[in-house]
Amino acid sequence: RELRKNIPIPGDLPQPAFMAATSLSVARSPLCSAARLPRDALPGGAVLGSALLASRRAPAVRGFWTSQQRSFLPPAAAAGAACAASLSRRRSLASARRAATGTAVEPAAGGPDVTLFTARSTFPAFNGWKMTILLEELKAAGKFGPEGFEVRELDLDKREQKESWFLAINPNGRIPALVDHRAGGYALFESGAIMTYLADVYGDGFLLPLDRAARYDVLQWLFFQCAGVGPIQGQTHAFLRYVPEPVPYAEERFRNETRRLYEVLEGRLQRATYVGGDEYSIADIALYPWIAYHPWAGQDITDLPALQRWVELVGARPAVQRGLGYNRKDLAALLAGADEVRRTVA
Repeated sequence: RELRKNIPIPGDLPQPAFMAATSLSVARSPLCSAARLPRDALPGGAVLGSALLASRRAPAVRGFWTSQQRSFLPPAAAAGAACAASLSRRRSLASARRAATGTAVEPAAGGPDVTLFTARSTFPAFNGWKMTILLEELKAAGKFGPEGFEVRELDLDKREQKESWFLAINPNGRIPALVDHRAGGYALFESGAIMTYLADVYGDGFLLPLDRAARYDVLQWLFFQCAGVGPIQGQTHAFLRYVPEPVPYAEERFRNETRRLYEVLEGRLQRATYVGGDEYSIADIALYPWIAYHPWAGQDITDLPALQRWVELVGARPAVQRGLGYNRKDLAALLAGADEVRRTVA
């Protein structure tokens, strides 16, 4: 779409080259974005050449590029092709790690766009739910190809996340992690980075606005979850539910700080429909699992009406409900079995 909008396509351009250009919109690779190419410095044919090579995985152009590039494209395309070729030869860090370890995470041709690595565990995996909700939202909005996405649940009780093959993808040995097969097996970790990446690369303005001010309104609340609610409420869970011996000071300290963060959200939601503003976004997705399971952190939100409204609003979305279905944890059953969870985790 960007290519057709910004680059004048000559009327005598052969059909295969035009087909390569339009394949840009389905290639979904960071290398393919016409917006990132120096359009003022490169002739139109050079940009077409870059787009063609970068989108060579698209079925419409896979055979064409290898056999007929020179006979159909304008001579200036060679410059763009060379530029794109140099970029495409830079293997991703994840690909290099897989080569070193012999681990294969690439799907067969026609497989899913992305693979998410998340948790299967006795306890709730809130950061994993953030990812599965986001993937379900993107799928429902038609942002993925026919095969959608793949979810691989690592057994945290058996410490599968510490095995060498997974450390090659995420050296921190935590979930979540993501591999984007449309970008040549590009891998990344940290939930905030993954959510921003997915919204940027696949969302196209959905769940993360393109307008600069609106975008940062969302991102500041996403980071509020990643740097505030997640770590603080996570410590509340640890001292309240997981450590084998009571630590009263730590329980009180983290439970009170969790409450303070909830009150910050209450103030925000008294002024806005969603956390990031008027539109549902990745900030809502990041926060929802943590707030929805507030009793697990010893919290009561009956006196926070705006936060209650928001929990009901977000929780009614079908994609949110499907996202919570991975490593599902019934809250009532979780609370009833809290002692067993503590024994297992400890």
